[in-house]
Amino acid sequence: MAENFIQIQHIYKSFDAVRALIDINLEIRKGEIHCLVGENGCGKSTLMKIISGVLQPDPREESSISINGQKMINYSPSHAMYEGIQVIYQDLALFPNLTVAENLTINDRVSHKKSFINSRRMMEQAGEALREVQLDVDPYKYVEELSIAQQQLVAIGRAITNSVKLLIMDEPTASLGKADVDHLIKIILKLKEQGISVVFIGHKLDEIMKIADRITVMRDGRVVQHLDDVSNVTPHDLEVYMTGKESSDYEQFNYEIPQDARPLLELRGFSKKGQYSDVDLKLYKGEILGIIGLVGAGRTELFSTVFGLQMPDSGVMLIEGNEVRIHNVKEAIDNGIALVPENRLLEGLFTTKSIKTNINATTLDDLKKKLLLDPQKLESHSQHWVDTLRIKTPDHNNPATSLSGGNQQRIVLAKWLATHPRVLILDGPTIGIDIGAKSEIHKLIRELVKSGDLSVIMITDEIGEVLQNSSRIMIMSNGRFVLEEKSENLTEATIRSALGIS
Repeated sequence: MAENFIQIQHIYKSFDAVRALIDINLEIRKGEIHCLVGENGCGKSTLMKIISGVLQPDPREESSISINGQKMINYSPSHAMYEGIQVIYQDLALFPNLTVAENLTINDRVSHKKSFINSRRMMEQAGEALREVQLDVDPYKYVEELSIAQQQLVAIGRAITNSVKLLIMDEPTASLGKADVDHLIKIILKLKEQGISVVFIGHKLDEIMKIADRITVMRDGRVVQHLDDVSNVTPHDLEVYMTGKESSDYEQFNYEIPQDARPLLELRGFSKKGQYSDVDLKLYKGEILGIIGLVGAGRTELFSTVFGLQMPDSGVMLIEGNEVRIHNVKEAIDNGIALVPENRLLEGLFTTKSIKTNINATTLDDLKKKLLLDPQKLESHSQHWVDTLRIKTPDHNNPATSLSGGNQQRIVLAKWLATHPRVLILDGPTIGIDIGAKSEIHKLIRELVKSGDLSVIMITDEIGEVLQNSSRIMIMSNGRFVLEEKSENLTEATIRSALGIS
């Protein structure tokens, strides 16, 4: 058995009257991949902030943090960095206006208190780090010009340049496509071979099972399972441990399009150079149409065009048989189209604003009294959607960031449902959302479709999600639809084959 790199014993953490962590005991061994799973709000992030010295645990005589057998006193982020602990958060904490090389070497400069930059040494370090993570980019390029997958590798490379011994990764695959996930997993396994310990926090249980040496499951601030032998553990087992109950599977969503139905939304010959080409699509009233494709297939670009964020080079759009030209988002909303974007934090929410402000943002013209906003209308309108979508908050005046990922997604849904759309486009509706919240979002979408005149386009790269929750599936590859079929006639193997993945 490998030696422990870090051992924490009897850790508690409270925020006012809320107990976030209760009697946590955890060991991370040298050179292992230790996966930490649990629903949003279970205490994972709080625990990682304590391990990295960002938060201090509640003072208790029995509590301790030991690294390489040495008990830590007055533990802080600088202590953690000195001991080789690095954290890659979901937002990556990179500097977008600095170059790749500058980002890769900044931790080294800070930890060693270097006042001056040695450009030659910086480029040598950057080159070594880029080779380690197998990333072929120009080190002089600004980070803001990179894809999310490339930025993720830069963040890992930065940790490597600072003699990392324990790398903590918080939801590293949430925004990555299949090829990028496979590459990231390859890099993580390489770190393990080098004797580096990795704590991997994730919601995608198939990925957890692929890389985990050991798994710790948290629920309601407590560790409920330490799984030292994962060979016989299934994703279903993990789901039960995480939620405390058997999973409530629901039937596949089915909808039979009436023979005489005409499309609610139709695209004919839609093309945009470098993004998608000669796309035909029909969406019928009352259905959930699933769109699946790997990152780079053109799916997000296609539907951002439908929503008026850009114009196609050619093609025709029809709504209920009438040709329309949508030049901007306002015209899309006026035509009954709404889009819940893939990145809710950057594109879907005003993160520093209240839940109420976010929900009301799309309907301010309807919430006026003469020329001014009506406080009573703002209050009742927001509360209506909080109640309707069952957003879990004690007060809708709280900031949007006070809620879990699943409840943040409900805020974005509420904001766009308030416009009373006929076509709701959901781009990655459950990215970064835990198992329980994912199931709730799926059920909510079904309820919305069945209760009114709403039709949904669900864009995803998760095969299980699209099979379970859409009545018809269109598979996109290299800017074109390569297969269209009822979901009941498709299998996971069929979809994987059409996507070109093994």
